[in-house]
Amino acid sequence: MATYDFGALADQQTLAFAPAQDTLWFGDPAWGAAAVALGQAGRDLWLSGPDKTIVLARTQAANLASAHFGFADGSHLLVGDDTPGTALDNAANLLTGTGQGDYLEGLGGNDTLDGGGGNDRLIGDRGNDRLDGGTGADLMLGGVGNDSYVVDDPGDTVLENPGDGLDTVQSWIDYTLAPEVERLALLGNGTLAGHGNTLDNRLTGNAGDNALWGGDGDDTLLGGSGSDTLYGEAGGDFLYGGSGNDTLYGGDGWNELHGGGGRDALYGGADSDLMDGGAGIDTMAGGDGNDLYKVDNPRDQIDEAPGGGDDMAVSTVPYTLPPNVEYLLLPGGDRPGTVPLQAEAAGSDTLIFNGHGLNLDLGAAIAEYGLVRLDAIDLGDAADNRLNLDRQAVLDLAPASGILRIDGAAGDTLHFSDGGWVEGGSVTLLGTAYHSFANGPAQVWVNADLL
Repeated sequence: MATYDFGALADQQTLAFAPAQDTLWFGDPAWGAAAVALGQAGRDLWLSGPDKTIVLARTQAANLASAHFGFADGSHLLVGDDTPGTALDNAANLLTGTGQGDYLEGLGGNDTLDGGGGNDRLIGDRGNDRLDGGTGADLMLGGVGNDSYVVDDPGDTVLENPGDGLDTVQSWIDYTLAPEVERLALLGNGTLAGHGNTLDNRLTGNAGDNALWGGDGDDTLLGGSGSDTLYGEAGGDFLYGGSGNDTLYGGDGWNELHGGGGRDALYGGADSDLMDGGAGIDTMAGGDGNDLYKVDNPRDQIDEAPGGGDDMAVSTVPYTLPPNVEYLLLPGGDRPGTVPLQAEAAGSDTLIFNGHGLNLDLGAAIAEYGLVRLDAIDLGDAADNRLNLDRQAVLDLAPASGILRIDGAAGDTLHFSDGGWVEGGSVTLLGTAYHSFANGPAQVWVNADLL
């Protein structure tokens, strides 16, 4: 049995260290366990301290126990199950530090590391580990696996390597995700800010008024309760305000913005966006691109600038389109619960043109706006709108009756963009005369005023 004084050892010195009986002593109070770093190199273990590195020959990290490392400041070095044996080192171990700067390393298994007080060094290694440095400025490295970190100090540092898993930071303070960490959840009910990174992040607010920035990547931002401000920034993002009066900015890319409860303000960006204010009186501005709006309150406000794309509103209530929104989709029938943006289920679903000189390709609209069903299309009363359709578009959208009805005014144009359409006879529906056209099972009734 031997006791080695780390301060008396030479740099790069090799020790024939026996973990079951020998002791390594760090006598300088400035040398806490958190200042130590371990590295396995084959059969030998490298131990780096504040001013030197030594080699513990024929020693495995799994064989280390805190009883064989002494620190003058009272800190601990804990590895695996903290015993010289290896049987439980890859189990789910609980390692708890002291009030000093400790070194905790989980090895294999789904470990829980709690640093306690002090500036600690926590290493999860393999497995889905939970690392909580406690108070102090802690260094935390999860390793391979889906790890979670608790951050409560601006000096806390989280390290992850590329491809090491799906990792989450739970933060009590304002926080920006470190590289290679995918998720952030803000804790408590304070007013906090969270920032993503270049990955596809998931950012979740707390009960307070939060500000969340997605950064690059295709991100999901959830404000939670409180009046939150969400910024999707670059990429195709999904923003959910939750309860409260929220403000959502989609940023670049194709984005989905969902206000949730409260009086929300939604702003799209430079691409085509989906805007759903949710319950309450909401303001929505899609910006550039072909935007799709969900309206569920007659007092919902849509702001679109001239030339901002071909936009569509889907309304579950009587609604008058504002200027520069080209199409209104009115889903028919009684629909319990939340009505989806697409026209679907029973009822008379009608697409209405709003404006002059509109030119809609029905097949393209299926892809652009997610249309899945229509009973009727009304070209409006501008007398200069145009609808292009083909057999497949009619089959994709027609209701159970198999008939798509087209209304409009003299001067509007209906163009069949494929061949095979055969004109049939005249029909009357609710006092309005139509001409029927068929292409196999696809049927279109066209208001006589258009012909």
